[in-house]
Amino acid sequence: MLGFLSRGFAHKCKALMKHPHYCKLFCPLCYDEAQAVLEAGVNYYKLYIMEQSYLIDKEDLHKKYKLFQKVLHPDVLRSNGITNPNYSKFLSEAYQTLSCDVQRGKYLLKLHNENVEDFAMDDIEFLEEQISKRETLQQQGARAAKKILREVQKDEEELKKCIDKGFKQENWMAIREALSKLSFLQKLEEEAKDLEEL
Repeated sequence: MLGFLSRGFAHKCKALMKHPHYCKLFCPLCYDEAQAVLEAGVNYYKLYIMEQSYLIDKEDLHKKYKLFQKVLHPDVLRSNGITNPNYSKFLSEAYQTLSCDVQRGKYLLKLHNENVEDFAMDDIEFLEEQISKRETLQQQGARAAKKILREVQKDEEELKKCIDKGFKQENWMAIREALSKLSFLQKLEEEAKDLEEL
């Protein structure tokens, strides 16, 4: 499955890996062409050889990221006389974007040429519920953290399903609203986890 990461000659230049979409990007002898590709924008899904959809296999993404690093980590490149700081930077940016449920959703909106800035929260009932949970965390601390964490994670899974459905139906408004809610829940989840560990 991950054979494309093997070292070898992918074209006339000395590509560091046989990548189906960005072969010349990983060739130290194709620097000018690689810069043009970077300036035009690298599709993160194509970079990690993944289907362009909202729901992804995060374990598969992580494995590919680790394998990329084995070949393209700055220390590995320097030991072979190659210096290209862009590799580590855009590989990390792509990984961080795709691994985060909110950032991945915004990135996918961008790929659909949709606005990624307008994320107004109009669901007052939802906001009041999150404020109530945050107040409970502040008042009860670790005692309430486990229960709230379980509730928040359940709500997050439902929102991710809603976002995935929204992309399939091209319902951009529903996606923005769900992503906005998911962002709130992720922050609350972090607070609950911090308290649970105390």
